[in-house]
Amino acid sequence: MIKRLLLILVAVLVPMVLFGQTTGKIAGKVVDRETGDALPGANVVIEGTSLGAATDVNGNYVILNVPVGDYSIKATFIGYKEVTIHNVHVSIGLTTEANFELPSEALEVSDIEIVAERPLVNKNATNEVHIVTAEQIENLPLRGYTNVAGLQSGVVQVGGTLFVRGGRPEEVQFYVDGVSQNNPFNQNRAGEVINNSIEEVQVQTGGFNAEYGFANSGIIQVTTKTGGANYAVNGEFITDEFLSKSDKTLGAYGYGYNLGNFAISGPVPNVNNKVKFYLALERGDFDDRTRSAGVHPVGIGPDGNVITRGGPLPVNNLRRWNWNGNFTIDLRPLQFKIG
Repeated sequence: MIKRLLLILVAVLVPMVLFGQTTGKIAGKVVDRETGDALPGANVVIEGTSLGAATDVNGNYVILNVPVGDYSIKATFIGYKEVTIHNVHVSIGLTTEANFELPSEALEVSDIEIVAERPLVNKNATNEVHIVTAEQIENLPLRGYTNVAGLQSGVVQVGGTLFVRGGRPEEVQFYVDGVSQNNPFNQNRAGEVINNSIEEVQVQTGGFNAEYGFANSGIIQVTTKTGGANYAVNGEFITDEFLSKSDKTLGAYGYGYNLGNFAISGPVPNVNNKVKFYLALERGDFDDRTRSAGVHPVGIGPDGNVITRGGPLPVNNLRRWNWNGNFTIDLRPLQFKIG
């Protein structure tokens, strides 16, 4: 039954299989903490996944095709205490460095856990790249990946349209999980991504590789979240219905803004964690789709002057549904992300 279900899902979603680059890699070195000598043959694994590697004769290791996200990485070697580094972030097309110093078991110390800090400058990046993670997006007072991209240096946003390094809007390429999101008619972005579904926004404003065709000024790449080894559920609801639409309350009008979303993720049962899913659903009800702190005209007075009023613009409402979802299939050495 499970196999039939998977076949049906693959058949339905095959047209949206993601062929673009949506992974990064982790590399580093494992050494003896006391002597600094390399430890060849040490095992380095990413917890909660089937990804890992063994060090070479010089103690170096590389883990390829790591999906974007935050991970805990553990290094083990016979005769040494294991060391775990938490909060290791992987970005699209970049190498994240994680080095280990293992203490000998002869020392009276417990297993060591370290929290990684993201460097201010990624020395492995070969061009100008700005990266905004899901945690940073949660702390920003805005929604939508275009608004996030508009905050980066070299990017100017006018009326929802992005201009990178002074180029035209159609010279910017948008990718979501490696798939182009440009409208074929005007080359502007063609879709949205639920805010809580975004794992990372990467903005390249120069020096990008030739693999990105049709782009002259910039690249905007969005990576969506994927399911993990455990089930997770989250949601949020935002409203301004407690504010008056005709009179200011605390210096602001109500615009009938109601936005709610719900997400669920985790492993598909009975397939040994080989298949994981992520599904998010969002509903938006807006009495005024173009909210403004100013006023709008409502008529002409007896004296010929324009009558204005604050608050929501009449007959300008918007009702919409939005959803994002994907399946990640781990068939080592092959990996698939379908969404």
